Amino acid sequence: MISEGREVYLLKIVILSVILFLASSPGISQSKSPTLEEWNFRISPYFWFLSFKGTIYRPLVPVQTPELEKNEYEIDLSFKEVAAHLKFAVMAAGEYRHNRFVTQFNVASVILDGEGVTPLDYVIQDIYLHFGYVSGDLTAGHHFIMNEKFELAAMGGLKYIHFDIKGSASLLGKIDFSGERNFLWMDPIFGFRFKYKPYKRLEIATYSDIGGFLIGDELNYQMIGTVNYIVSKWFLVSLGYRHWALDVNKGEAIYNGTVSGAIIRLGFQF
Repeated sequence: MISEGREVYLLKIVILSVILFLASSPGISQSKSPTLEEWNFRISPYFWFLSFKGTIYRPLVPVQTPELEKNEYEIDLSFKEVAAHLKFAVMAAGEYRHNRFVTQFNVASVILDGEGVTPLDYVIQDIYLHFGYVSGDLTAGHHFIMNEKFELAAMGGLKYIHFDIKGSASLLGKIDFSGERNFLWMDPIFGFRFKYKPYKRLEIATYSDIGGFLIGDELNYQMIGTVNYIVSKWFLVSLGYRHWALDVNKGEAIYNGTVSGAIIRLGFQF
């Protein structure tokens, strides 16, 4: 009995020693994903090659003109068209996590300036338009799956959206007018984020959220997918696509539709 107990005791020591040796082995430690244990905060300025497709309501032109019977304009602007009038753009995303807790933010702001052309250009002349768009979301959540290959978290938070439109024009070359409208909208959202790490330096990440219907008839949602390459412990690059959509009450809206396009991102993590 004493001999059998001693053998079991020695066997436990051997097993423990092997485990400690493997855990401290350089080869094993190098195989760990740098995105799982070695950073807590990630900040990522990015550029969004965005395009607009939707409806602008109550544009700033004289309401007595016949072209405004519907009081709305359909737009479909590619990134090339947006870039031609782009005056300002700032975009950034970030996240912080501790153990299984995670919080993240994403903000994008764009200002477009340019001249406008209408079907009644001989009546309404010298049109100048300023269109501003700001959106942001702040969410927090919990990873209920988190290992070296997969992460899945449920998220909840708040999204805000701000549009403003300013304009000036001349009616028949004799009457000058100008105007301004703006719209700020906020709503709770919930969503999911998923990450798959097939290799040590590669991440495939998706995020989606939805909101609006929780407190009214509005609807907003977004979907983001990126491929992240971990250049070093402190630096990463990403390529992906973002699709963002909004549908609110026409009486309040300035813009209803989608904003979508490819994204390129430079990230710092520590």
